[in-house]
Amino acid sequence: MSMRPSSACLLQSTVRLHDIVFPAAGYLLRRTRLAFVDLNNLIAFATRSRDGKVDAYFAGYLPEEVVLLFFREGKLVNAATLGPTVRGIIPIDESLRRLKAEAERGEGVYATAEASQLAMMYGASLESATLRFVNPPDPAALFPSLMEERFSGTLEFISNGRVNYLQFDDGGFGGGFLCDRAADVSVPSYLESLFAPLTGGASPAIAGTTLHPPPAVPIQALPSQIRMYREVVERLVHAVGEEVQDDASTRAQRAFDDVVALHPEATYLRLEASDDAGSLAIEADALTRALAAWSNELLNGVEIVSPEAAPGLLSKATRDHRHVLRAAGFFDTIPWTLDP
Repeated sequence: MSMRPSSACLLQSTVRLHDIVFPAAGYLLRRTRLAFVDLNNLIAFATRSRDGKVDAYFAGYLPEEVVLLFFREGKLVNAATLGPTVRGIIPIDESLRRLKAEAERGEGVYATAEASQLAMMYGASLESATLRFVNPPDPAALFPSLMEERFSGTLEFISNGRVNYLQFDDGGFGGGFLCDRAADVSVPSYLESLFAPLTGGASPAIAGTTLHPPPAVPIQALPSQIRMYREVVERLVHAVGEEVQDDASTRAQRAFDDVVALHPEATYLRLEASDDAGSLAIEADALTRALAAWSNELLNGVEIVSPEAAPGLLSKATRDHRHVLRAAGFFDTIPWTLDP
């Protein structure tokens, strides 16, 4: 039974989601029906097999969205969605649920790509990415516009489904990742082909987005990490309460209020936080920094009324997770030497 391609288009564009093709260094799995793909086995292959420990992406084409999975050296680290109404980062657990739920109606491709390209794909999914107006009769005018602005960053340029990531420095083109450019086709000729009319004279569906990608795709905090950090918060508040004999919960909330402006991830660690850990898409490093900032703020206040108590309190609260927290860099910004 052949699948009927979805007519859903990428956010604020005429680019059909079903037609999107990303640049690839190579293919581990050509585009095929999701029903034939065991995602659990694919992730296990990426994690355990020497051949699978590569930088790669998996693109799942569903009826109303494209779900992207990002792999760093074989480890599934983050996920995003591209749809008609939103582009954004989503929890890994949620991305897998969506892919498995639409296995009968979806398709997927698993491809290797340079880490910098993956960072651009991730950056294009962030809220900070800016959709650029492209004049349909004169789409190439976008390039002189970027030169006049002296734009530095990345332009995601999609033409007839082909996704390209073009780098600019002070308005000048500096290379990038081009989709399916043949080896014997020059870069200028390829770029010209992005604006060529389709068979029949119709203009290609085009979309442009400017972005400033991170150096690498960040690692998303696993639900187990979020739950562990919340446990550390609870234990530290309990230990502080025993030490100072007052309302430690109020101290904790005040500390959260003081750090959340610089570390918004701290809001997910509050005592009253009710979010399901599996429903959150948070950078692991940012969550660690938030926990450390809150711990410093809370314990600095405790030190005023109970000098030199902080190391013992923190040691007690983190004892069961000391090694994991150390590996995450939690103790790097803690000013105290912990009790053994």
